[in-house]
Amino acid sequence: MQILVLVLALSVQEEWKVECSTTVSRTGEGWTFRVTGKTDFPDGTVLRGRVDALYEADDLEKGGKKIEQEPFFFGPRAWQRGEVKGGVFSLDVYSFVRRPYSLPYRLRVQYNSEFQDDETREAVGGKGIDRFFDFREGDDEDLAEELNGAADLLHDEFLQVRKLFDELKKTFTRFRKEKTPDRKAWKAWLDPWMDRVDVLKVANGDRFDLWILWIERQGKFRIEGFCSRLPDLASDCSDILFGQDEVLARMQYKMRSFLDYYEEAIEVVGLNMPLDVLTIGPALEIFEAQVKRLDRFDPATWKGERAEFRRIASQALMDVAGSFGNRKRGYYRVNRIIAAFRDLLEKADGAKNVSGLQAARTALAKEVAAFKKYAVIR
Repeated sequence: MQILVLVLALSVQEEWKVECSTTVSRTGEGWTFRVTGKTDFPDGTVLRGRVDALYEADDLEKGGKKIEQEPFFFGPRAWQRGEVKGGVFSLDVYSFVRRPYSLPYRLRVQYNSEFQDDETREAVGGKGIDRFFDFREGDDEDLAEELNGAADLLHDEFLQVRKLFDELKKTFTRFRKEKTPDRKAWKAWLDPWMDRVDVLKVANGDRFDLWILWIERQGKFRIEGFCSRLPDLASDCSDILFGQDEVLARMQYKMRSFLDYYEEAIEVVGLNMPLDVLTIGPALEIFEAQVKRLDRFDPATWKGERAEFRRIASQALMDVAGSFGNRKRGYYRVNRIIAAFRDLLEKADGAKNVSGLQAARTALAKEVAAFKKYAVIR
């Protein structure tokens, strides 16, 4: 059991005393914020508790920074109740499947006359009482490690999503080529595939929905979107295979849109996902083969060879750039290659021999190597 204990002493009112400790501990298959305490509130008093995450934000009115609170939940679910018995109380404020992050938190303990019996209300009073206690589970180093772990997990889930999509497309194409697709065989393949989508969906439901945890919130939103779109695509595939050819154009559009959404999600969440090396690798090989032709550079024949050289190399670079959607980091790297390639062309137009191209070729090779490292191409 991993426990963070914070002992706090509080005078709720001058005549009412409270001591409480907050723990973040493993309970069964999950994690729980648990508050236990001692008090001289009369037995039967109902105390409510909640925990909010804290974060630092710009103070647009006064300048500088200020502390903001972000709730885990809203409405009745935000509060949990505990009753004072024998001068002690306990509140299991929230329980989560995943371990809470090492963020700063704020515990709020509340006496609300609305939830008291007449005897307690008479003894304590009708005025509400709120007190706040700040505590933290772990530190910045722990939080950074946890966020890295969240990124690794989300990275794996994005790979699962892409694998599910590719398998659906490949299997649909195979069945589509059959003169009379076998409905039972299709269902036998589709049912386990749908089960894998459901497993991904259920696991995603355990993520924290907090703005301060950008990768968690965005990851939850994006995986939820994938798990909604994939069954819809599968339904269209089934309709097309078994008699509804008019759905084909719509399904093809949805597949293109899915890949666009997938690429956008990678960029927004900030994941370092592998690129489509099946497209990029061959295109990059064509480009490098063209550049290698300059080993035999001859200024006397360059003018006649230039147009074809530029056309083939440029098309290869366009194929590379067009293979990874709207990933800004990918475009940045390809644009660096394009700029270095243009410089090489200019140098070739005025070069007297192959040695005059060496500096430009070295600069281009450096940019290509940087892109390969980013794209994980060996």
